[in-house]
Amino acid sequence: MKSPILAWVAIVSLTTVGLVSPAAAATDLTGSTVTGELFYPNLASPIAPPVAAVVGPGIEFPAFSLGPSWFATPFTVDVTGDKIIIAAHYKGTIPVQAFNGFVLTFIGAPAIADVTLDPASTTISGANHSGFTANSISIDGSGAIETLESVTILDITFAAVPEPTTWAMMLAGFLGMALMIRAARNRRGPALARL
Repeated sequence: MKSPILAWVAIVSLTTVGLVSPAAAATDLTGSTVTGELFYPNLASPIAPPVAAVVGPGIEFPAFSLGPSWFATPFTVDVTGDKIIIAAHYKGTIPVQAFNGFVLTFIGAPAIADVTLDPASTTISGANHSGFTANSISIDGSGAIETLESVTILDITFAAVPEPTTWAMMLAGFLGMALMIRAARNRRGPALARL
């Protein structure tokens, strides 16, 4: 009877000092793979093959990298740990369509909980709205009025994920409770153990 309790104490002790816990989960987009795709005139119509990059220092998608040469996409898209920065390199209004923009899909990133327009954005109109799922963000520029210096900045909030040691401690606690209940039933005798 003492060996399961000793095993439980050993697991709790090792987990507490971090010897058993797995690698920590990602906390931002850094190091994840982002795939960018340009859509026009709607989300069912990609106009070029997707382009992939690893999120890190530098611009992930330079101007004209997300679309074919015949479809001008003079935007740079920079993805940081918790922001997407889209800089316009032309002046004019983006044509209004059902969807005229980018979809960025992330692999190896934490779940996205919210995407908001940063107040430092300088795009003139109220366009550049976005939608998101747990692993992708769509940026629709339909109707946006851009200047040569326009910048759209999207702030990303991630879903809270418990630390691996928290999960291990919870599991160890449930295991300890189960062992204590089992030991109490065994001490009371066979008649009560069947309840």
